[in-house]
Amino acid sequence: MIAEVSVGAEAFQATEALRPDVIVVASTLSDMTGLEAVRALRDRDRRRAILVIASPQERPDALAAGVLDYLMRPIAAADFETSLLRARGRFGAGKQSLRTSAASYSPSLPSELECDRPFVLIAERERRLYPVQPRRINYVESAGNYVKFHVDNLEYIARESIKRLEVVLGRAGFVRIERKLLLNIAAISFVETVGHGAFAFTLNNGVRLHSGPAYRDTILRALPLRRRALGAGGEREPNSAAGSKVRASKSRRRT
Repeated sequence: MIAEVSVGAEAFQATEALRPDVIVVASTLSDMTGLEAVRALRDRDRRRAILVIASPQERPDALAAGVLDYLMRPIAAADFETSLLRARGRFGAGKQSLRTSAASYSPSLPSELECDRPFVLIAERERRLYPVQPRRINYVESAGNYVKFHVDNLEYIARESIKRLEVVLGRAGFVRIERKLLLNIAAISFVETVGHGAFAFTLNNGVRLHSGPAYRDTILRALPLRRRALGAGGEREPNSAAGSKVRASKSRRRT
């Protein structure tokens, strides 16, 4: 991202000065609607605009305005990536003479992009889109058809599913601890056993999350907890000297 503005007049000036490859236009700016903004753009820039719309009723107007693409709010990360791929396909061929025209839109293109862009998730907060680095997310919470990314004391939303993110973020150090929760292992301060195979996780920012008993084995595979301190039901063994509070670190070997 090379610029971010919230006023239509500033957007026109930034577009003229920076000549961006893609312009993402919010549904509402401080001085006009997103549709009014794209209509005021030059033809060249309008064809590079991705317009965010708030309802399906705005779709015909968006298409009639001649934009590259439109996205429904809240925006799914997969839809946002598809729009960027469409933009790269339409406008990237002139810059890369060895590439075929993206009217052919190769299925291998996403894997090529993985090599030259950082791993980020796209989420929305206060009608703005943000690239969110997984390492900054403390935990992910399912909320109907959306998810919430909890980053420090802020919440971002995205049209995603916990099931898909469990796979995507598993490679980034996340573990599913409950049907609606994905937890970043790096965000854990300490873990406590609470009985019946469940755990209580206290995060570095003080937030406390509880796991479901059904996810006990998944948690133990991902976290180097001291298993010898845990009985079959997830409770302390009677003769164990270990406490019920478990740090998320490797156990020391006895000498």
